[in-house]
Amino acid sequence: MHSARAANRKLVTDFFVRAFVEEDAAGAAERFLHPAYVEHSPRVPTGPAGFASAASTLRGLYGEGARLRILRTVADADYAAVHSCTGDGEIRMDLYRIEEGRIAEHWDAAKTMVDPATIPHGNGETETVATDTESDAETNRRNAVLFYDLAFVQKRYIEAADEFFGDRYIQHNSFVADGIEAYKQHFGESETHRSSRYCQIPIRFVADDDYALVQVFLRKNLDEPGERGIAIYDLFRYDRGRIVEHWDVGAAILDPAELAHPNGML
Repeated sequence: MHSARAANRKLVTDFFVRAFVEEDAAGAAERFLHPAYVEHSPRVPTGPAGFASAASTLRGLYGEGARLRILRTVADADYAAVHSCTGDGEIRMDLYRIEEGRIAEHWDAAKTMVDPATIPHGNGETETVATDTESDAETNRRNAVLFYDLAFVQKRYIEAADEFFGDRYIQHNSFVADGIEAYKQHFGESETHRSSRYCQIPIRFVADDDYALVQVFLRKNLDEPGERGIAIYDLFRYDRGRIVEHWDVGAAILDPAELAHPNGML
């Protein structure tokens, strides 16, 4: 499993560099994408040719090397994710499904960095604060599944923090304050989060040595028919099996008629 993770990390890193730093989208599609490649990014047509065509129109967005910064890669046997940012202030999360040594499916979300003066902590949106952490992927996967079920499905937020957080909880979300008590207050005391109409469903888990990524479908009000929800990517850093740091990126789910393909965003 460890060798598969390393291979998948290298695969998505090499793909990113070829497509977005070297700006060779056609070459990246031919070398790294599976012939049956399925696209979920809303503005990109499905298939290798669709990716190559769309990426070529983004020429310069990730160019010149320094403008693209891969922050973290997370991988297991079937999936790999890249957490990245650009020089002009976009934060991205790209999730890939790997099949036969090639990228066979892709989901993503992106957001614009906010003014640091508006963030209720000094941790930034992309930085790493926790260092010298150590864990293992299978423990992370098990605990990520259990944490998400307890916290966001059962909505027992405070119990989940007590059971699954480590000795600190370093927050990088741009509107939630830092620390374990701030998490408990934000979720545990919020009528919105405790409402039966608030729905947060984990879709996919990707566990690595110090990380677990959770792809999530969120609806704030199930009674509102016009609300399509949000695709959220929660990235947790673990230390000895306990969560100590968190980053996230989200994107609104668009009307299917607005998508460049019939595959949906999740």
